[in-house]
Amino acid sequence: MADDNVYNTLQKGQALVNQYLSLLDQRDEVNDKVEKIKGEIAQFCEANNSKKIQAGDILLKVSKKLKTVFPKKETQERKTVEEIMRNSKEWEQAIKFDVIKLGEAYDKGKLSKELMDKLATYTKKEEAIRLYVSDLSKKGR
Repeated sequence: MADDNVYNTLQKGQALVNQYLSLLDQRDEVNDKVEKIKGEIAQFCEANNSKKIQAGDILLKVSKKLKTVFPKKETQERKTVEEIMRNSKEWEQAIKFDVIKLGEAYDKGKLSKELMDKLATYTKKEEAIRLYVSDLSKKGR
């Protein structure tokens, strides 16, 4: 009887792990589709010289800009960028080494010219597209 409980517990645990991993895969797939659609919406707006699309009571506003990004984790380039930052006196710009915050500091010119020059080799520009959704039916309530 005790063995059955252990077996059932293990099966439940394995089922939960499998479900979790399946959902992670689905999330990645959905995120990829969302990013693709965001790009298509941005292209549509650009082609139609507009920053807004309305569909019924929904108004979608599109914001598009270039942002600086640094190498991803587990790459030699990322390790080099981290070393450059550790050796700088500007570590507070990315205390727990958050490359997103570092990219923002880089874009806003919060880093010294010397440090920006050292990091420049490891940067690239990526388009950042943000969509803002407004439900016009709820306005004026």
